[in-house]
Amino acid sequence: MDLHGSSRLTECPDFTTTPHLERLYLSFCESLRGIHPSIGVLRKLTILDLRSCIKLTSFPKSFGHLTSLKWLVLSSCLKLTSLPDCFGNMKCLEELDLTDSVVAELPASIVHLTALTSLRLSACKNLRRLPKGIGALKDLKTLFLTDCVKLDKLPEDFDDMGSSVQLYVQRTAIRKVTFLDYLNYGESVELRGCRHIKPDSFGSSIRRYSFCSPGKNITALFLNGCHLRWIPQDICLLHSLWYLNLGLNDFEYLPASMVQLSELSTLFLYGCDRLQQLPELSSSLSYLVADNCKSLRTICNPLVYTAINRFSFLNCSQLVESNLLSERLILNPFRVSNLLISSFKYWKCITPGCEIPKWFSHQNRMGSSISFQLPLDCCNDNLLGLLVCFVFEATDRGPQQSRMEIKGWSQECYFIHGNIRGQRTGDNVFLFALKYDASLTNGREIKIQPKNLVNIKVKKCGAHLLYKDDPIFSCLKSNDRGRNNNKKIPSSSNCDEDFSIGQVI
Repeated sequence: MDLHGSSRLTECPDFTTTPHLERLYLSFCESLRGIHPSIGVLRKLTILDLRSCIKLTSFPKSFGHLTSLKWLVLSSCLKLTSLPDCFGNMKCLEELDLTDSVVAELPASIVHLTALTSLRLSACKNLRRLPKGIGALKDLKTLFLTDCVKLDKLPEDFDDMGSSVQLYVQRTAIRKVTFLDYLNYGESVELRGCRHIKPDSFGSSIRRYSFCSPGKNITALFLNGCHLRWIPQDICLLHSLWYLNLGLNDFEYLPASMVQLSELSTLFLYGCDRLQQLPELSSSLSYLVADNCKSLRTICNPLVYTAINRFSFLNCSQLVESNLLSERLILNPFRVSNLLISSFKYWKCITPGCEIPKWFSHQNRMGSSISFQLPLDCCNDNLLGLLVCFVFEATDRGPQQSRMEIKGWSQECYFIHGNIRGQRTGDNVFLFALKYDASLTNGREIKIQPKNLVNIKVKKCGAHLLYKDDPIFSCLKSNDRGRNNNKKIPSSSNCDEDFSIGQVI
């Protein structure tokens, strides 16, 4: 029977004449206030959908007679504050959805739903605890607790459930992470937004996990938005970790042990306002985002990042002052050339700054677009690729997006950057490199221009064709020799003493 969307229906009909009904859809019946007591005769009912019945307040005692029910949806029933204890009689129930409901606790009898495989409690903002004995639900495969903002712990018998359950606890009030085994769904651990987690309990859980579950491999860890004041040294025990999101936390330093994460390729540190130092990290790192780390001043041994092909230090103004964005450290043209020679198709970075490097051969210092023709003899194996740079600023606090269109280079290429925190920024530099493509022809016109910008203004633009025997390399070598001899090398017309993207001297 399908009565969903019946906005004037205030009470279910008498079911006495339809005892063989197997499916009943009453979703979005916004005036429905109660369920007719005759619903207990529906001994063959397997599906009952009551989602968004926003005026439904209670169930009759006969509700527990639905012994064949397998799927029950009560999501967004905004006036349903409690469930009857007779729920425990529905032994065949496999899926129970209470998402976005106002229940404060579940009936103790729910532990008798031994066939239950999925329990959805996300966004139950009044839910404070789960009933004792929930560990007896041996067949439970997924437990959704996301956005249960008052839930601060799991029952002590949760361990009895077994490690096959997939547990979702993002943005809860949980303080102690003693259940890491049950977060290992799809080799990904998500604790984002759990603002009350204690780092010491998380470290203990990692040690227990590494000792008791040697055959499991956590490859992705989400701890963003947890407001952690420190990261435990034990994180190095997650040897298979390749993706780590630590954004929006309150730590000042990261543990030196992170260099032992030999598989780590992606690291997010955006919005860590107090982070002062970036430790030496594994040379396997290829993608690093540290936007809006406004206190970041020190990067330990950045030359180890030989594989990095994408990184962003948007709005990290202290790095400019400490001169850590020079060509000798992160923005080294040698590094860019090596990446272009390798399998990487492109390389890009975002840093604070207000200038195009002076050694860029094509520049527009007063506008947002630039065009030039490829030299008649450039399209050969000596050409590594094209470097493009533009200076931009965020003009509003809303979502920001930039798209740079390049016409004439193999194909049209688009590069998008989104500042999800919606903060206004000072001037920043977006630098990227595209690998040479054999389909290019001599004399072709290259045109670079921004398209469909959102809350972003492009102030300057530049481009440079990078060759294997580019004069910039000999200038860099000469400057390095001068620095080693503690002598000042005069700048030439083709290069500067400091090729900083963040700041050009």
